[in-house]
Amino acid sequence: MTQYSARVNLSAANYPFSSSFWGRTIIVGGLDMNFNRQVQSTEDTDKDRGIPQIFYGHNIVPTGQGFQSIGYDIQIAGLIGKTNFDRAIPIKDVNDNQFLFSLGLTDGGGSNNYIFDASIVPNFWNSDSPFPAGTFNKKPTVTTAYIRGNQYLYFEKIGCFQYQNIAGVQSLVPVVLAGLVATNIIGITQSNGYMIAFDGRTIYWRNATLETDFVPSLQTGAGSGAVTDAKGRVVACLPLINGFVIYTVRNAVGASYSGNIRFPFTLKEIAGSNGITDVEQVTFEANSSFHYALTSAGVQKVDKIRFKQ
Repeated sequence: MTQYSARVNLSAANYPFSSSFWGRTIIVGGLDMNFNRQVQSTEDTDKDRGIPQIFYGHNIVPTGQGFQSIGYDIQIAGLIGKTNFDRAIPIKDVNDNQFLFSLGLTDGGGSNNYIFDASIVPNFWNSDSPFPAGTFNKKPTVTTAYIRGNQYLYFEKIGCFQYQNIAGVQSLVPVVLAGLVATNIIGITQSNGYMIAFDGRTIYWRNATLETDFVPSLQTGAGSGAVTDAKGRVVACLPLINGFVIYTVRNAVGASYSGNIRFPFTLKEIAGSNGITDVEQVTFEANSSFHYALTSAGVQKVDKIRFKQ
């Protein structure tokens, strides 16, 4: 059998996560027939762009020495027998003490709101649940907003809460957002000192001086507006520097801060945008000018103007 020598790229920074993005198989004699001079990237400087490489990777990262598997070390011990943890959300109290929050649903439709306090030795999770059985029929979206030293958590179509820790006693205290119907609101976010709330079609911004007042007023600046460029139901509003991104099931809309008290944000569809189905499909926790999103078209880099594959 004839043998040919060929190079295979084992350190490419980009590789497809979906079979729909694989290149076509070319059955032609010769070396490096998969080389494509049009395959260029401003972010991938590998000298071997376009030559044969892996077409699927799972739990690996590219390095200069080849792909390496991803491992992890347990930093926080879990609770024995508890398997209903959701994602961990960093939260703070009014004294800027930091905690982790995780929502776990019970079989009866109630919840266990697990809160981790690193100041207690040994470190442990405490559960505080103001929600009785039957409250939830599915996992709710939990979003947060941090305004003027106060952090708020919003449970989808349930209501707004603020975490308190007084002398080691932890609790979630209900907060009324005046002017809003709690059962219609999906979540909240923050941008440029404003708390933003949203439902499936509309965004709401608060009073310019009081973050919990959403009663429409020309004097205070509180108001609302339809997301006219949305091509589907709004899933999440997530912060960016000087604005935020409104993600829908089919596209995304950039909200840029205008400085106008009556219309503090201008909305415009993001070029090339695609949709998401869950807030957990977007990396937004970093103080950055862009997100990475797992959209219906694959992983994309997102800012308020464009999506990039």
